[in-house]
Amino acid sequence: MKLEEAREKASFRRELAAVYKTLEYKTWERIKRRCYNINCKAYKHYGSRGITVCDQWRNSFMAFFRDMGPKPFPKAQIDRINNDGNYTPDNCRWVTCAENNQNRSNNKLTMEGATEIRRLYKTGDFTQRKLGRLYRINQTTIGKIIRNENWIEASDKEDKG
Repeated sequence: MKLEEAREKASFRRELAAVYKTLEYKTWERIKRRCYNINCKAYKHYGSRGITVCDQWRNSFMAFFRDMGPKPFPKAQIDRINNDGNYTPDNCRWVTCAENNQNRSNNKLTMEGATEIRRLYKTGDFTQRKLGRLYRINQTTIGKIIRNENWIEASDKEDKG
């Protein structure tokens, strides 16, 4: 019986070690670090703003993994839907890097703003330069918005994909 128990414990340790190496586990560690470790470089953008990790996630990787599931693709990033909200099951999702960058607290533009830029440009009354000045965004970014390379609406993504 003791031999079987020893084998089970060894098997459990191997499985546990494998979990620690997963991308999801590393993401879980990072969100806790940025919210609670004052020495973390990213703390000023999270913990110092009052962003926290819900208790169930903070105390259990398995709870985090149960709610978020595996990353849908290797470079998926965790995103808080409400950028001022906490890391909770109803406020988090896996997204691309580009989608995550659009949801930053220092972002000057919203999806509605990008849609408005496209609409104004189509009228012919606004140049890219004029729109850049109006929205305080560089001309290159304005061009990418107009060409649907940035800030692509969900319906446009479905048409392309």
